[in-house]
Amino acid sequence: MINKFFIEHREPNPDMDAEEQARLMILDKRRLNAMVDYCKTTGCLREYILKYFGERPDNPEGGRYNCHNCSNCVIDEAEREADEAYMYPGNRFSAPVSRNAAMVADRMKRSAAAAKSAYATPKSKKPEDALNDRGVMLFNRLRELRKQIAVSVGVPPYVIFSDRTLIDMCLKVPFNEEEMLSVSGVGENKYERYGKVFMDEIYDFLDGMKQNLAR
Repeated sequence: MINKFFIEHREPNPDMDAEEQARLMILDKRRLNAMVDYCKTTGCLREYILKYFGERPDNPEGGRYNCHNCSNCVIDEAEREADEAYMYPGNRFSAPVSRNAAMVADRMKRSAAAAKSAYATPKSKKPEDALNDRGVMLFNRLRELRKQIAVSVGVPPYVIFSDRTLIDMCLKVPFNEEEMLSVSGVGENKYERYGKVFMDEIYDFLDGMKQNLAR
């Protein structure tokens, strides 16, 4: 998990000793696990949040808590109603119940489609489409550097930088922090961790001379 990797490999806080930093890491991992459990739970989300903050919700109905409002509880009700409509088709409530279940199912489908669209990784251009021959050579050197770093820290190469980011580096040939931060996919955190070593590789490859590597 990327978030766990960042917790374990973040820069040490100079104001804290080793024992304090170890305790902070344990606490941060517990918080991360709590967030993951929240995403995975099939129970009431409101109940989960209240329990996280040390409160216990009233449950006059007994049994499994149902707030009748969060997505898990609404979906549970829709599934139960849909089952009843299927098992008792003569019930005068079956038609509207089925519509309610269909509306929830449609909302879930649209939400899933939106999430997939928002988080899908765009297809990278082929380096040959964007770069000239020398640019492709630099791209391959940066890929090899990325592979070495990924192996050393134990993560997949794309976690370091995507191919699209490496192509943009070859197009912008950054020699300083400002230029590197203008590269697509390079933020402050990525720059602090990996930016300098990639800039050095680019600088050495080009012998310190800016060149146009675009096709």
